[in-house]
Amino acid sequence: MSLLIELPATRQTTAPGRYSLWFANGSGHACIGPVTGTNGTAGTVTRVVERVDAGYLTAARSGIWSGYVFSSPDQLGLPYTDVQIPVENGVAPAWRFEPANNSTAFGAWAIHVHGMGGTRAGALRGVPVATRLSFTPLVVTFRNDGEATASADDRHMLGQSEWLDVEAALKFAIAEGAQRIVLFGWSLGGSIALRLADLSDFGGNISGLVLAAPVLDWTKTLRSNACASGLPGPIASFGFAHHAGRGIPVGDRSC
Repeated sequence: MSLLIELPATRQTTAPGRYSLWFANGSGHACIGPVTGTNGTAGTVTRVVERVDAGYLTAARSGIWSGYVFSSPDQLGLPYTDVQIPVENGVAPAWRFEPANNSTAFGAWAIHVHGMGGTRAGALRGVPVATRLSFTPLVVTFRNDGEATASADDRHMLGQSEWLDVEAALKFAIAEGAQRIVLFGWSLGGSIALRLADLSDFGGNISGLVLAAPVLDWTKTLRSNACASGLPGPIASFGFAHHAGRGIPVGDRSC
């Protein structure tokens, strides 16, 4: 008999598909599958628990709902190797997967770039489709993401410098026989992919982009996040103006 879990019914928890539930302050992880029923009176939804990777789900009383289905490359059941990509300040670890039927002769690679505040595990969800399409997936890291070697100033640059580490992954793929490369980017990873396609000397090897919620306007994105966190609009505007060296706006009603 499958393990089931009852959750508060929201737009996110009632959506079809597979999701992650992180619990126990992030140390516990479960993969949640399809909906089996809803209870309109209680305002809940029941879903299948496909697996519990860590922790004791039965003891959990709260958690974080996420689209990060996989927490480890082993969970994909696909052959992979750990590789170390040389970057400006050191190395950036990556996972290299083999395409379906070991069809490396096609020279098609897919480079998967995770978002801000996440890890490369967050980009694993794009790997299965890439392997089925005979791509060689490379799931990468970049400076200051907690896995790759940090930059000298240890500061996030919202893609303005991080793209150089992904360019190093691009060069690695080309050296390994890649002839056409598709970039898969999630959030900040999407911004990095766009910057890479625009600025890299190796942009001619990029044959396509697959972007999920790429950040196209950082000012609007950061302002939206500030408002969502309850920060008053004038304070958010003051922060942006101060950082940009502009005058302090008056009468801001952006939140």
